Amino acid sequence: MPVKNIARNIKRTLAGAMGSEKPADSGKVRELYSEIILSVIKGRRSTRKYLDYDVSDEIIEKILEAAGYAPSAGDFQPYEFIVVKNAETRKYIAESCNQPWMAEAPVHIVACTNMKIASIYEERGMKLYGIQDTAMAVGNLMLVAESLGLRTCWVGAFGEAQVSILLHCPEYVRPAAIITLGYSDEKVRAPEKHGIEKYAHREKFGERWKK
Repeated sequence: MPVKNIARNIKRTLAGAMGSEKPADSGKVRELYSEIILSVIKGRRSTRKYLDYDVSDEIIEKILEAAGYAPSAGDFQPYEFIVVKNAETRKYIAESCNQPWMAEAPVHIVACTNMKIASIYEERGMKLYGIQDTAMAVGNLMLVAESLGLRTCWVGAFGEAQVSILLHCPEYVRPAAIITLGYSDEKVRAPEKHGIEKYAHREKFGERWKK
């Protein structure tokens, strides 16, 4: 169901309750909100074609705020986000990724892991938790961007040393991913996704959740 139809159903549910003495069905409202969230998740696409429209700082701040609400080990939030709008810098970043299309995106958000913070959990923190926490934050960022009508693409293959030097990252700040962000009119085909019968297990590996 399209997001606008779900939102309309929420309004109707609440309006119906306000027009009567009965409280709104909280279970029904939660169900409708969950449909909105699932619709955003399912509608997100990796987009490699962008319009020449600016993304306001206000919208970028909303997206970055969402990133900060992701769960992280010990709630230490071992990530840094570098927002790049400068056209020349974006061009260099695109070259470091060997992805010319990236330069068209009006915004690059470089997600980094702060290894000083991640090292609180010693080796496991630096090798696993820090990367996990950064990835969770990026996931939030991309979904809220989608909900605001923007498109994104996660780029993980790039010259890490080159990007670090370009963006003046200290040695303990490691670039982990580059997210392109902008508006697009490209219609990206929905990719084929596995059903839960392919990847979900019950109680132990090999006992499929759904046979």
